[in-house]
Amino acid sequence: MVAISMSRTAGQSTFNFSLRIFGTLVAMLGSYIIWYIVDGHAAGAIVFLWLWICCAYYVILKFPKLIIVAILSLVTAVLIIGYELQVQVLGVKVSESNGQPAYPTYELAPYRLACVAGGLLVAFIWTIFPFPISESTELRKDIGASLYLLSNFYSIVHETVRARITGTDGDVKVKGTHAYHLEKARDAVFSKSMLLLNNLKTNSQFSKFQLRVGGRFPAAEYEGLIESCQRVLQYTALMSHASLTFSTHNKADATEESQWARDFRQLVSQTSTTSHKVTSLLALLSTSMSYGQPLPPYLEMPQPFQFVKKVDSIDPDLLSIRHIAEPEYSAFAVIQVSKPLELSEGLWRPKS
Repeated sequence: MVAISMSRTAGQSTFNFSLRIFGTLVAMLGSYIIWYIVDGHAAGAIVFLWLWICCAYYVILKFPKLIIVAILSLVTAVLIIGYELQVQVLGVKVSESNGQPAYPTYELAPYRLACVAGGLLVAFIWTIFPFPISESTELRKDIGASLYLLSNFYSIVHETVRARITGTDGDVKVKGTHAYHLEKARDAVFSKSMLLLNNLKTNSQFSKFQLRVGGRFPAAEYEGLIESCQRVLQYTALMSHASLTFSTHNKADATEESQWARDFRQLVSQTSTTSHKVTSLLALLSTSMSYGQPLPPYLEMPQPFQFVKKVDSIDPDLLSIRHIAEPEYSAFAVIQVSKPLELSEGLWRPKS
């Protein structure tokens, strides 16, 4: 019981300990019902035990979060009723031949509950002492790691979009091309970010059960940060998907492209962007969260639509609504709308 009950973090340990004690308590009450409602007759006890097992499996299938309660109530009830049936069949003398006393059900069930509670107490002590690992500490570190992955992911997507616009990406299916390496790196970082977000949500839920020492934990703020990281990841992935339009038309025959598309690609390839500011800011936020250090003073926030304004100042007619039928125009609009949404709905949204 001690070995299987110990968990890495304090909140998860407290939650699991509570479920195990509750499951054993339910099994104790169920054993009373199964055994004494039929006055200890074996046939009736077996029938009611079968019904009890069916109810336990229903809880497992219907409420997966309570699987510990269901399994413990099932196994403990089987052990208690099975032992009483053994005593009935073999007799008290044979059952006590191994040195274990034969107890009636009304004594055996509380003894099992006491044994489980004692084992969990030992496991709880060795989980909390000498140094507890709290979900709050894990949340701060994991959010810092998530921000670092987001900075990498945004940098990869930015390079992907630029390569697709300038036509230097190549065929993604050909090993060794620029597009092949970018997609491989993009998929790897995206998978790591998704796994880390799931871990963040799990620790955030378990943080409600950890012992509070040293003040209140800002759970609402951390949940907001987790949602913000997820929004940034979603909007960045949307930008990557929208930029597929550039790559698709880049591989087509040059004569099929309109004059506007060629002018657009040429102008964008010659214009510098400020997207690296977002990557730098995400990296700074990651370091600040990971090591608990403040951000540098006079930090300049990236402003939305700066690239659109720069392109419009060079050629006002290029982004006119008259070109809305162009596929590149739609893709460019999605990317430019996603960037301010990433800023306003993501990590830098103002508090309401």
